[in-house]
Amino acid sequence: MRAVLVPMALVILVWVGCSGSSPKVELSSEEWNFGELLLRQKLSTDIVIKNVGRSPLEIEGIRSTCDCVLIGEYPEQIAPGDSAILTITYIADAVGEQKKTVYIETNDKENSLLSFKIRGVVSEAAEIRDSSFAVLPFEFPGNMKVGLSVARSIEKMLVDKGFHLESGAPLVEKIKSDPGYLKQGTDELVRKYAAILGLNFALLGDIRDTPEGYWMRLFLIDTHFDYYIPKQILASDTASLISLAQDTVASVMDNLGSIESRLFRESIQAKWLRNRAKMMNKPAPPIELPYLTGGKGEFRLADYKGKVVLMHFFSEECEHCREEIEWLSKLDTLNTDGNLVIVAVSIDADDPDGVKRYIEEKGIDYPVLLLPFDLPPVQDAIMEDFFSGMTPQIFVIDKDGLIRENMVGFNKKLTSKLENLLKTVLSEG
Repeated sequence: MRAVLVPMALVILVWVGCSGSSPKVELSSEEWNFGELLLRQKLSTDIVIKNVGRSPLEIEGIRSTCDCVLIGEYPEQIAPGDSAILTITYIADAVGEQKKTVYIETNDKENSLLSFKIRGVVSEAAEIRDSSFAVLPFEFPGNMKVGLSVARSIEKMLVDKGFHLESGAPLVEKIKSDPGYLKQGTDELVRKYAAILGLNFALLGDIRDTPEGYWMRLFLIDTHFDYYIPKQILASDTASLISLAQDTVASVMDNLGSIESRLFRESIQAKWLRNRAKMMNKPAPPIELPYLTGGKGEFRLADYKGKVVLMHFFSEECEHCREEIEWLSKLDTLNTDGNLVIVAVSIDADDPDGVKRYIEEKGIDYPVLLLPFDLPPVQDAIMEDFFSGMTPQIFVIDKDGLIRENMVGFNKKLTSKLENLLKTVLSEG
């Protein structure tokens, strides 16, 4: 009997030893409730994938049940004790209650297929009631009376200017019930729910005591505009604070067009820099855009793997675009083996006939695509992260589908750099 038990004990010890050296996967969260979104809106969340085992964890694949869920980059392997952050983006492509799943496949034998649940509600955008305005309670710890006085004075001024004042209570209730409350940026939540409720404008802010008096921050949300308008006020006493707050908000509303134009220019430049930093030397997204000339149906970037693609965004009113188009017409000298594909994208979706006349006038003989206003939600989100809105703008995508350059503007220095890059990527592979 003893001779039999000893080998069995050895087997158990060997099995325990082997299992202890295996990878073991843990997720920081197994579900994401995004609350409420408007159709075509997108929202991202991060989850942490951790290897708490004793051997490398292989990420064999990550997939979702819907192309409305975009999966960020992830490593193929995570060392014992290490972790990786996975960004998941949901694009609201259908109205109603939504339930999606992301599956993560690993070499953890005890947990080889993990699921991450996504749920929430997608609503149609309400018709925005022009000039409707909600002033939210200003946060002022320890002195709510002052915050209320400032809010009431601003509301009176807005009514005198002809705005339609509405209660901020429904907006506050929506914000506080959102799963992202106190986690997500307040301005993002205000914008989202103001649009859902059909509000044109919302004003929020906070007040703090300082040795010199009061310091106040104001944030104006215009649901027709993508960026909030920030203002700061320093006042020595309550009366000055009320007066300055009224004057500041009145000035913003009186000059809203010029302020938003300036913010748009600044923001679009910042957006291009952010996009470029994220995209450089990374795989290009699966762009699909309709042909205006030079093809039928849709241009699919994925169909041109193995070729170098130069994608040029232009508009009719862009002066530098004309210079860039002339330069592009001379690139045939680099395309000796037919591996360079030049394609233009017009952003003048409201005037396709005018764009066709422009194409004929400029003698553009390469395909021209159109960036329409009504792209499907997923493709719309892809283009939002790809194209910053500035023209002229060029992308160089190599034979492996990696973005090797993204430039805005046109001058001889840029063209020289681009020509050298094109020679390099055409010679690769």
